[in-house]
Amino acid sequence: MSSPEQYRNDYVPGGKPLTGKKVLAILVAFFGVIFVVNLGFLLPNAVGTFRGLETDSAYRTSQEFNTTLAGAAEQQARGWNIEAFVERNADGSAYAEITTRDRDGAMLPDMEGAIVLARPADSNLDRPATLERIGYGVYEATFEDVPAGQWDLVLTFHEGDEQVFHSRNRVMLR
Repeated sequence: MSSPEQYRNDYVPGGKPLTGKKVLAILVAFFGVIFVVNLGFLLPNAVGTFRGLETDSAYRTSQEFNTTLAGAAEQQARGWNIEAFVERNADGSAYAEITTRDRDGAMLPDMEGAIVLARPADSNLDRPATLERIGYGVYEATFEDVPAGQWDLVLTFHEGDEQVFHSRNRVMLR
């Protein structure tokens, strides 16, 4: 048998009932706050800090992929040994020295080159520099205003109009 004590509750008559209008107002307020925070704070910060593009045209890059693979195979077959040393100075500049050798260890003849310190997450912060020859097969570059952190050292050499070497290596500058 059941006792009347079992069915007791803490309901007090005279309280304000939860109506459909109150539930609607609570839901509108809840999603309104989320909407305002997203549009007023999160979205502008997301758009302003990272543009989201790694390449200008993914389609064009995909169409050039086989050419890129063939160029990488040719570069590997040459057997070149390109050594790069990069350090950040106390004044915020960075210095890079590049040594080029063939598979037998002999210095490579002079080539035209390009060098860039690229930020992995934002190409707007990339630091290009002029690659200058300081000796037979030895080059140097100085980068201005380089904050500490992770960078990609992008090095490219050309013989005439043909790209004969390309590398992208992650470096940590302190």
